[in-house]
Amino acid sequence: MFGKSCLTAAKDTFAIIKQGGGWDAIINDSLIDRVFFVFNLLGGLVVGFVVFFMAELNWAWFVIGLIEGYIIISIFMRLLYSGVLTVFVGFWHLRSSGNTWDPPALNGVPVDELKTKLSDGYNGNAV
Repeated sequence: MFGKSCLTAAKDTFAIIKQGGGWDAIINDSLIDRVFFVFNLLGGLVVGFVVFFMAELNWAWFVIGLIEGYIIISIFMRLLYSGVLTVFVGFWHLRSSGNTWDPPALNGVPVDELKTKLSDGYNGNAV
């Protein structure tokens, strides 16, 4: 999002934790992981039961369907997880920079309007 190298991004991440904003990230990560695990498990169960009934009530096929469904759903959830982390980093940078946030990824986007929406959403105001 900011076009930084991996080392620079890692240093910035540790700076977030040192400044006190890191606890928000840790709590966010913990909650999102649990929610996505539940969706992975539910998706695996659905696929497992579909395979179970298609295989004429064979429990071995249920287990295979459960595992395959869990893996497939988890691949899609990792994409969503990356999006959640990107939005969180954007919220944190907006809050910590005093509304001077302007990453290169937003070229051509009305930044002032986006700043207002992100700031209102992060602070719990209606968007």
